Amino acid sequence: MRDVTFTELERLHAVAEADIVLQMDEDAFRAFYDRTARSVWLYLSRLTGDPAAADDLLQEAYYRFLRVERPYASEAHRKNYLYRIATNLAHDRRRALLLLAYSQGSSHHEIAESLGLKTGSVKALLFRARRRLVGLLSAPATSEKES
Repeated sequence: MRDVTFTELERLHAVAEADIVLQMDEDAFRAFYDRTARSVWLYLSRLTGDPAAADDLLQEAYYRFLRVERPYASEAHRKNYLYRIATNLAHDRRRALLLLAYSQGSSHHEIAESLGLKTGSVKALLFRARRRLVGLLSAPATSEKES
């Protein structure tokens, strides 16, 4: 039997306990990350208006991407799915801002602490979230034609 170091035992134990199923091996993931991370970060940065939020959302997007057990038809399909995850995370963050501000009555400082944002960013992010919500609420509802 070969010698096993304590760090290897810790790693094996952590892998055994984790219920995460990875779709890609480490080398494939690194290559995919290298091809996509910059463009996804730029997208998230523009969408949120906050580079620090983009950093956090980027990490969460890749984490969720790796956890999904799903076959991908092509590289483009894989990339599109990653962007969908990133978009949903950014939208969820906007919903959280509005809920904290108007449902919970949280101050800008409290919202910043809760979501890991800069206090100065909260006002601008709330403005954008309200504008987006108004746009969604004022959009004409689509209805199915009656047969």
